[in-house]
Amino acid sequence: MAMQLNARGECVFKSKTFPGHEQKVYIMYHGTSPDNALCILKEGFKPSTVTSTVHGMLLGQGVYVSRDMSKAIRYGKVVLKLLVYTGRTCKVETSNVTVRSTWQLTHDSAWIPPRCGNPLAPSGLEETCVKDPGNILVLGVVMGQHLIVQGEGFQCLDGGHQLLPTEEVDLRKFTENLKLGYFYLKNISTGKILCVEPSSRSCRLVESLSKSSCTCYALWTWLRDSTTTLVREDVSQSGARKTGSLCNKLSDRVLTIKPEKEGLWLGAVTCYMADYGINYPTWTQNTMQCQVLTAGPGGELLHRASGQFLTITRDANNNHQGWLGLGHARDYWQVVYCGLCPVCDS
Repeated sequence: MAMQLNARGECVFKSKTFPGHEQKVYIMYHGTSPDNALCILKEGFKPSTVTSTVHGMLLGQGVYVSRDMSKAIRYGKVVLKLLVYTGRTCKVETSNVTVRSTWQLTHDSAWIPPRCGNPLAPSGLEETCVKDPGNILVLGVVMGQHLIVQGEGFQCLDGGHQLLPTEEVDLRKFTENLKLGYFYLKNISTGKILCVEPSSRSCRLVESLSKSSCTCYALWTWLRDSTTTLVREDVSQSGARKTGSLCNKLSDRVLTIKPEKEGLWLGAVTCYMADYGINYPTWTQNTMQCQVLTAGPGGELLHRASGQFLTITRDANNNHQGWLGLGHARDYWQVVYCGLCPVCDS
């Protein structure tokens, strides 16, 4: 099959998860040399640095990709087909040095739109720089297959600009690994599901959900923290960052945990649904830190401000008391991808 060099990768996943924010996954491309392509297929991407690139870094350190295959082919004879989660994106339409050097502090990616008049992109072809390699999944090789030695598990693909039926499974695993879209959060030890009270800012746990009623109060999405510097403990085996906040679909508010006595995490805590980054009710501790969790590989959720795990509280006899709290012992939660609300999204 002849490859269309003017093909543009499609948006293959989209979920509106927060006011003014959408999670999107695109098909994109990366052009490189045969040797580099073989290394990427075996070990994954590593962000470009001043010493590792020969093409310069218009947007700073990161992985450079494009939805436009004719852009990718300019960087090498081998073109890889990718799934890319762009996250919070900074649009770069000028050559402003400050924007190009600071976007990583607040965003997941930087994007030069096509034909935007940016003097740094005289070709008029779009380009994206992705901060975290864990936001990229390599699907296979779409051009230059004959130039690299094929190994076990490497795919050579005929269809470049669309998602092939065999790649639908890859997309589902990719989005679930990054916790994109909406899901139920089920406590493994009790089987109870975390919900919010529709008429208040409090949380509760329920035994089951009705399949014929609105379940938005039990649907959560993961707001990844773009402002947190990526450190070793924030990286899973696949490279995906696991630090973020839990946002409820019904309220558009974020799970927030504060101590009942300021600064004293060893006592009782209060779990609220608060606006993202805004104090409610007012307390002096940094609200953002009270909203940040780290998801562990076994399903544990570590509250970053307290250093304790999200759990269902227990009494002195270790019986479940039925409300949400924090503890030093690990408690495990299952992310159940349910699709959508049976009423609002039908």
